[in-house]
Amino acid sequence: IVVLLLLQREIDFLLLDQIVSPSLRQEMENPKHLTEERIDLYVNRFLQDFCEGNARFKGWPSGEYAVYSMSKLAVNAYTRVLARELHKTYVNCMHPGYVKTDMTKHQGYLSPKKGADTAVWLALHPPPLPSGKFFYQRKPFSF
Repeated sequence: IVVLLLLQREIDFLLLDQIVSPSLRQEMENPKHLTEERIDLYVNRFLQDFCEGNARFKGWPSGEYAVYSMSKLAVNAYTRVLARELHKTYVNCMHPGYVKTDMTKHQGYLSPKKGADTAVWLALHPPPLPSGKFFYQRKPFSF
């Protein structure tokens, strides 16, 4: 059994809420229809709309962290694709919390040890382990 951990950084973990277009949200939420190609299509469409200044108008994440948010949405979506395709492998992603690291200029409220807790817990969790999920503080959340 292999556990793949795709780490999320410090940002609101309910990233899908940042997509305001109902049809786009529905597409991104449906793990049965997600494919690597479809995720690439979404990311490329977002980048084009973002570069043209149309991200908010087209229903994509917008604002200061729009590109970062979209990259995390893509990681979460890809986690679901991998979980579906790699049947004997547990694939999950997780958010460590706001950790005191160089990235946060050591302003986080969690030590690196506490930030690593969910990753270690997932790696050491006995089978069966949920797969295709997004975890925060050892709990699965919708992305």
